[in-house]
Amino acid sequence: MRKKRVRKREGKTTLTRQKEVTFRDKKERKREYRKITLQGMATIRWTVRTSALHAILKQYESVLTALEEMASCGTNDTSIKANGFHEKFLKGNTMLGLVMAEDIIGDLECLNTSLQLKQQTVSGTLEAVKHVKKSMQEKRTDEHFQQLFTKASDLVTKLDLQLIQMPHIREQAKRYSSQTAPDGNPNDPNVQSYFRPQYYSCLDMVNTQMTQRFDQDGIQKLQKLENVLLKAALDKVLDEYPELNSRQLQVQLNMFEAMYTFQTTADVAENIQNMVPEVRGPFSQVETLVRLLLVVPASSSEAESSFSALRRLKTWLRSSMSQTRLNNVAICHVHQQRLDKLELLKVCQSFIQVNEKHKKIFGSFIENLVKTT
Repeated sequence: MRKKRVRKREGKTTLTRQKEVTFRDKKERKREYRKITLQGMATIRWTVRTSALHAILKQYESVLTALEEMASCGTNDTSIKANGFHEKFLKGNTMLGLVMAEDIIGDLECLNTSLQLKQQTVSGTLEAVKHVKKSMQEKRTDEHFQQLFTKASDLVTKLDLQLIQMPHIREQAKRYSSQTAPDGNPNDPNVQSYFRPQYYSCLDMVNTQMTQRFDQDGIQKLQKLENVLLKAALDKVLDEYPELNSRQLQVQLNMFEAMYTFQTTADVAENIQNMVPEVRGPFSQVETLVRLLLVVPASSSEAESSFSALRRLKTWLRSSMSQTRLNNVAICHVHQQRLDKLELLKVCQSFIQVNEKHKKIFGSFIENLVKTT
């Protein structure tokens, strides 16, 4: 009997171990699946495009198989689109385009992530833009393009795709044969000479767009105002704001810098908010300058996050939610850290003390809760 019991116990332990191993394998597979899950190229989200391109390159063979199966299902609209995508993905030019796009968008995604930080400053933003522009200039070399082209060619060979080749260009009429042939002549054996200018053109367009967006008079003026606040260095830009007194502002900035530590405009605003009215009075000019800077924040992450939160809160199932309730729910959702610090017992007591009906219904609950705590 003892031997049978021991064998049963050993069998149970063996089955338990097998279940644990199987459970661990499933968890590992789920983690790997999450890492390589395909994502959409969102037009309004600028920090997920590199991961989407990486997922496609990582699962390129699976994407081809899925598109082929979808194309063979029937003649509906989905199968027709899948067939078109399948033909595109079989071409080596598509692979080269994905590799070049991942290389360019990767640096831009790092910049976009940095620009969405709450502690971002205008000076830090312009400095980050300079670094990204410098990185784009360094990529504009034959050696770097050769590395990308070699990487794409290796993937094409590994996945047995069509070779990278120049697109078909319509031959010119005989009356134009004396003119110079355009770039990308199909008779040119060097395929890289066709795609290299396109890659350089993308890099130049990125640098041009960043220059147009960040090299503006308004941003330069905002940077000077921010330097006045953070570095206590007065500038002629203060003359454009009649509500600011340069002499008083200099004195108050020196006092404020000696009493408080700050690195960004948000830190200064937080210090002013924590002051009592009697202490805030001597820093009236500093407060006015902070208000001017907060009108045009260096980062729009808080505004964008509020719109994203609104989309998550007011769904189709909550279409009848009133405006008052929506405001309250949105405040609770945005300020979750402050909400977690609230004492639930005090909130319950304040709710019960509203009227006699609440006291009759929930009074005993509060008394029992106080006794247990």
